[in-house]
Amino acid sequence: MTEQQSSYRSIFKATSIFGGVQLFNIIITLIRGKAVAVLLGTSGMGLNGLFLSTLKIISEATNFGLPQSAVKNIAEANGSGDVVMVSRIVSIFKRWIWLTAFLGAAVTLLFSHFISKWTFGNEEYTFSFMFLSITFIFGALTGGIYTILRGLRKLKLLAKANIFGSAAGLLVSLPFFYFWGEDGIVPAIIATSIVTYVISLFFRKKISIDHVNLSLNETWHGGTEMAKLGITMSMSMVITSLSAYILSIYIVRTGSLSDLGLYSAGTSIIIGYTGMVFTAMSMDYFPRLSEVINLDPEKWKLIVNHQAELVVLILGPILLAILLTAPYLIKLLLTNEFLGALGFIQIAVPAILLKGVTWCLGYIYLAKGAKKIFLFTELIGNIILLTANIGGYYLYGINGLGIALLGSYSLFTILHYLIVRYKYRFSFNLKFVLIFWIQLSACLLGLILSLLLDYNYFVFFLSPILIGSSIYSAYQINKRIGLLKYFKSLK
Repeated sequence: MTEQQSSYRSIFKATSIFGGVQLFNIIITLIRGKAVAVLLGTSGMGLNGLFLSTLKIISEATNFGLPQSAVKNIAEANGSGDVVMVSRIVSIFKRWIWLTAFLGAAVTLLFSHFISKWTFGNEEYTFSFMFLSITFIFGALTGGIYTILRGLRKLKLLAKANIFGSAAGLLVSLPFFYFWGEDGIVPAIIATSIVTYVISLFFRKKISIDHVNLSLNETWHGGTEMAKLGITMSMSMVITSLSAYILSIYIVRTGSLSDLGLYSAGTSIIIGYTGMVFTAMSMDYFPRLSEVINLDPEKWKLIVNHQAELVVLILGPILLAILLTAPYLIKLLLTNEFLGALGFIQIAVPAILLKGVTWCLGYIYLAKGAKKIFLFTELIGNIILLTANIGGYYLYGINGLGIALLGSYSLFTILHYLIVRYKYRFSFNLKFVLIFWIQLSACLLGLILSLLLDYNYFVFFLSPILIGSSIYSAYQINKRIGLLKYFKSLK
């Protein structure tokens, strides 16, 4: 097996593993989404989304980005084969995770009154946020375990933890929705965080890492080194979440909770079905890139090209399939009440393909530890996206949010490529460029057909495009990894 084929197979293996996880999560999402849609309706989905987005902002503001930055540190130590260094980094990380867990809980508890007013415009949900503060303890500890598994590239254990955690979270939350409706949202979130942590702890115990005795001074200095990149990443996530939060508030204030529910539903469908690619990228691509980016310039550039090729080859047919089946997906996963999200989903399809390319480039800054560049691109990107979203929603409603997404990611792709080309002398190879334009053209053609034709005619014309895209992707992937030999090697 050549080195290039080995690289492709590593990427495809991670995508396959987390593709299976995502497939399972799709089933979970189907059941949970259907339950929320039927039992809570669009307003209940909007309320649930506001709670979760608010908690996400607080979490990202208080965890110093450690769950993300520690992946780089653990992966670098693991790649060097230094077992002692791995143990040392993990020990430091675990102590800091406890600190961030209590910080998030304390902030939510102490400022619950203000959080309720900022989020909902009233004090009605003060006690809800006080109770939700406990989720930061279990959420931080679960995230810490996932970080360790990611850094060590224990993909199968990580996948199992995700699968069992999702299933258990669903089983725990459904009774709350059934018996208490919207009043069951808060206890469902709390119960889910607890059960997910218990399951992740079970899989953490399957790996052996020696305990290292560290002084408070060593813990502090080791953690602050880790937090330098982490705080930058945390600021980035806060900016992203804050942007989403402001948009949610804007939609509720100028439109309605139902509009927010439609937007949340549309986003969950298109991200849910393409999530396996982005999950694999975050779980495997980042630590794999971090292992070599400061050691071998040619190798890391090759890894980025390989990752981008497979991302586009896998995303292309999936996005076309979503475009073709979107009305049925909405009816199946939700209810007819959510068909208002159809236009948003259709317009967002090519934007997600561009997002895949942008993510491939964005991880270069993180692996390089280029904090200022990363924060700059995230800040500018979120300002552009938020402005476009507000303008799009004001002019065209829910469909305008899809237009904003497509326009923004077109700009992001150009911006990221110019930066990495100038700063790191990186360029995409001709193989990727050809693959990218073929799949992007197919998605754009599909979008145009969906806007111009009635659904029956649209299905007639798009079906051969989907089949052609799928055959092309299968052929190109087979050229790179040898699908038959690959699957035989898994037996």
